[in-house]
Amino acid sequence: MSVPWIIVCGFRAFSTATMSTCKLWAAGSNARGQLASGDDEDSHSFRLARFSVDEKEQETVPGAMVSKVACGANHSLVLVAKNGSKPALWGVGDGSMGQLGPGLSSSTVFRPIQLGETNLIDDIISIQAAWETSFVVQRGSKVDQILVFGSNDFGLHGTGDVTHSSSSLSHHVGIVALSHLFSHKVPTLRVVHLATGPRNAFAVLEYDTPVGLMQMLVGWGAARHGQLEIHNHNTSSRRGPRQVALPLRITTWTRPTSVVDISVGSQHAIVLTSDGELLQLGSDGKSQLPGTMDFSSIIRIGCTWNNTFVQRGVSASEVIITSYGKSAHGQAGRGEDKETAGHVYLPPFLEIRQLVCGSEHVLVRAQRETSGITELWGWGWNEHGNLGLGHTEDTLTPTLLKSPCMTEDQCGKTEDASCTCWQGVGAVWAGYGTSWISANG
Repeated sequence: MSVPWIIVCGFRAFSTATMSTCKLWAAGSNARGQLASGDDEDSHSFRLARFSVDEKEQETVPGAMVSKVACGANHSLVLVAKNGSKPALWGVGDGSMGQLGPGLSSSTVFRPIQLGETNLIDDIISIQAAWETSFVVQRGSKVDQILVFGSNDFGLHGTGDVTHSSSSLSHHVGIVALSHLFSHKVPTLRVVHLATGPRNAFAVLEYDTPVGLMQMLVGWGAARHGQLEIHNHNTSSRRGPRQVALPLRITTWTRPTSVVDISVGSQHAIVLTSDGELLQLGSDGKSQLPGTMDFSSIIRIGCTWNNTFVQRGVSASEVIITSYGKSAHGQAGRGEDKETAGHVYLPPFLEIRQLVCGSEHVLVRAQRETSGITELWGWGWNEHGNLGLGHTEDTLTPTLLKSPCMTEDQCGKTEDASCTCWQGVGAVWAGYGTSWISANG
């Protein structure tokens, strides 16, 4: 699941007088150095990410806050918001397809990404990553643009070009085509959501019309399993084209209805609107779509590759997360591998702040109502140690994660020998076999 694009490293925004050091922790798959740990060994526990600043490595984030982490198959992007200046984009891991920008072929520590002309990296408001492709949303005075670089498999560049990804096309910065979606030039165009799966991308565009603001859901990339079509549960699924190289319009909304969130799996996607509608796109071949359930009181949604998670508000003392889809690696969080939907059970009196989905694992950041302590819970596929538990066994039900950055004294009294509170944690992210945590140092 995507998160608001600007999240500080602590519980509140920092002032220049009280700003503390921010650090970024990572665990999991690291075959191409995408954890920024300085090596290419998988990490079964959370380790500090490293940043190269003036050719010197440091373990603190070179700025006031981490806005976003975006993960591809073997590369990672970080958006860092600096005090008093525009956000900076950093990258690490495999850049052989141009996914780290034209000038960075590979790295095992975060390095600044150069996208060519200076004005190309001004006013970045969001980042995303597909398998070997990177996306940057650039805010303009009236019109936003989606910059793209890396592999063009399945037409992911969104320009209409289907040139194979091994060509020089991969190693330059392109702009996703959007103007063809409108019959006339629109005075303002904002990209309010951008979400990616391994091989496709979705954007929610907001634009002016004579009758007021509207929003449009568009998609491009892999589409063979109907990923870019709204699923009709009353008819058999249609197989779409293999690829869609130019963004196509899927549906629209008129204000005040708007999109709250969008989450993308491998062959499906879920869209939550402000009036409680839950759009379901793509394949239900692994029972990953919720179907025609009662969608009232939905708070959060999330998708792993083959699962969907829906959080509903029932009462202040009870958290209801329902998961859909198979659970070969425990990613459904239900303790069994069945196609039927079921609840993911977390302790009562937890206020969930984030529900984030990686390829086949899930992280939850929550605050205990009785004590105010922040806790992290995780479950699912753990082959690369991506849950940071110190081992590589899959976890079939929610497990409390141990903090790497807090001592027993800092945590206070705990029920067991481990430190399980996460004071200072600002946000968590999950990627393809990786997990990320930003925290005050």
